[in-house]
Amino acid sequence: IEDKDIMIVEDEKALQVILGNLFERMGNRVYITDNGSEAFEEFKRKNYHIVITDYDVAGMNGIELAARVKEISEDTGVVLLSGWTMGEFKRYSNFIDIFIAKPFNIEDLIKNIAGLINKVS
Repeated sequence: IEDKDIMIVEDEKALQVILGNLFERMGNRVYITDNGSEAFEEFKRKNYHIVITDYDVAGMNGIELAARVKEISEDTGVVLLSGWTMGEFKRYSNFIDIFIAKPFNIEDLIKNIAGLINKVS
């Protein structure tokens, strides 16, 4: 995963730092916010290749954000992070490409996103 524009929407500061540093070190451009509404306004200004969003963020939740992102760009990969179980999110699979339950393994996150990028490219 390199040379991509990646948006991270997460309210846990430690996870913001971990994910931001990880993707920047891989050679990507990273935008981080803890607010879904701010994220959507930023997305309208600049389409991102990947949006990684927590479900429970301020402004608009991760599912609302995912739906609006896909309305603008079907090719953007959307990753939903949540402490909830996947069964509750199956009905949203038309605009959530990857669901990852918290806590998660960073290697699994990278592998899933790399697979998603390969499908879209």
